Amino acid sequence: MDKKMELRIERLEAVRAIENILARYVAYHSASRQKETVELFAKNTPGIRLIMAGDVYEGYEGVKLHYLGRMVNAEQDLTGRIYIHDLLTPLIEVAADAQSAKTTFSTHGVETGVDDNGKPVSLWSWAKYRFDFVKENGEWKIYRIELHPTFLTPYAGEGWTEEPNFDIIGHAPDGFAEKNKPPGKTRLHYKPLSRNSADCDLHNLIPAPPLPYETWDED
Repeated sequence: MDKKMELRIERLEAVRAIENILARYVAYHSASRQKETVELFAKNTPGIRLIMAGDVYEGYEGVKLHYLGRMVNAEQDLTGRIYIHDLLTPLIEVAADAQSAKTTFSTHGVETGVDDNGKPVSLWSWAKYRFDFVKENGEWKIYRIELHPTFLTPYAGEGWTEEPNFDIIGHAPDGFAEKNKPPGKTRLHYKPLSRNSADCDLHNLIPAPPLPYETWDED
């Protein structure tokens, strides 16, 4: 078998492997299995990054900071709570050299939030994901994630036309996130749905669907 055919088969197999990783990610997320989630990530490849609604975590240590720190602390008591974010509309581009992959997904789900009085609130959640993958030691691993929330709105409310960003910033006062960010985390601006402007990540095609490519590049 020539090299071209071998690469073609390897790329086809990569798509299935990546789909399985993503399915595990969703399952672990809904079950709040943070240790298992962390194991899905590359550990030693330079440039590992996690961007969750503008919060940037660099490197494998940053990944652990988010899942084993922030998420574990936030989900200590799951009584009556659910976090389900299924992945839809997959676009998976495996590099021609079969060593990396870029993907985008829509994620539609439901969450249990808490209002200002501590009362649980049922929420609709819509967002866009970008997952990048790398082959590390012959095994496919998550390399980078970007989550761009579109809206998070109460199930019993007026919907995204009136409350598009319920609890996305956790009802924290202005500047709270920046003043209290943990070591190793920075913050980028992202644009969820707004009642006052059409300028949002969804309308701006962020994250952009990946195009076919030869080998990993910093785009």
